[in-house]
Amino acid sequence: LNEALRRLPSSVPLRVLLTDITLRKREFGESLRFSDEILKFEPGNLGARLARSASLIGLGRFKEARPELDKVLAKQPESVDAQMQLGSLDLVEGRPKDAADVFRKSHEAARDDLRPIEGLVEAEIAQHQSDRALQLINQELAKAPDSAALGDLLARTALRSGNLDVAIAEYRRLLSRNPGNIDLYLKLGETLRSKGELKNALAQFEKARQVFPKDVRPVVSVAATENLMGQKEAAQNSYRRALAMQPDNPFVMNNLAYVMVERSANLEEAKKLAQEAVKKQPQQASFLDTLGSIYQKTGQTDSALQIFNSLVKQYPDRPEFRYRQAVSLLKKGDRIQARAALTTALTQNPTGQLDTDIRQLLSQLN
Repeated sequence: LNEALRRLPSSVPLRVLLTDITLRKREFGESLRFSDEILKFEPGNLGARLARSASLIGLGRFKEARPELDKVLAKQPESVDAQMQLGSLDLVEGRPKDAADVFRKSHEAARDDLRPIEGLVEAEIAQHQSDRALQLINQELAKAPDSAALGDLLARTALRSGNLDVAIAEYRRLLSRNPGNIDLYLKLGETLRSKGELKNALAQFEKARQVFPKDVRPVVSVAATENLMGQKEAAQNSYRRALAMQPDNPFVMNNLAYVMVERSANLEEAKKLAQEAVKKQPQQASFLDTLGSIYQKTGQTDSALQIFNSLVKQYPDRPEFRYRQAVSLLKKGDRIQARAALTTALTQNPTGQLDTDIRQLLSQLN
């Protein structure tokens, strides 16, 4: 398209396409540039005006976006797209009641459009009224019980508000109506896992794996759940199956390597997997964490310390990185810096086993 625009520099249709693509890619500076160019050729182009306001919102230039929306709504007061942007703008500027009014008006004008309902839900949640949000969706579902989109919205909203039983029931209902949708299997399993029903979650993921044998996601979910259940060897085997299905998947490489670290098994293989994962995505903190942990296990303390020093610098509020930094410092004999790292980590509200590990190591130092 850029090449076509170079040859046809006055083309508005090409700029319309480029505006749409850059908005979808969230390249708001580019979409703003293209929409501005369209408006130079066609000052009354309301689509370009809407794209311009969307770009300004994406760039955080909210005060500039509102006049653009006012211009569109002055010409097309019933424009749902403009109203949706206006409601979203009210939300990000901290005016959820105003946003709710806008979304309600949009819903009355476009009953078949789900976006105003989603906007109303966001406005209610922003006002800490999750019960009202759920009630709203249920009212809409009563009118359209076959709407999978509304059912999914109900389940997602229930999840956000901590109503896991409501989410589980809705995902089960949706799955009974659409047993060929793998995403529903996975969402139901993930919600069961969030509730702590690990056996039921594992059964759900296993069923998905059987129904969709060529999809790697259920296999990864099985492995992750087995790991949570303490079934480390089973998790390792499941991650191997996933890696056989997608040999270049860096997340599977990393997860398999991490289970090996936890089992202190096949550490050389684990190191190769972790190194390959880091090579593919060098900025992924969890991959670096895994590789650093392997270096610790294999006695490569300097390499481990280099990784954890970098992670602590990049993510100063992550207590797990400070803990592993302290372990490496201790192996280097630097008790003073190790104690400082552990003391700071304790102030960052570590939970579960990490909290226990930090306190135990600090107690040994003291």
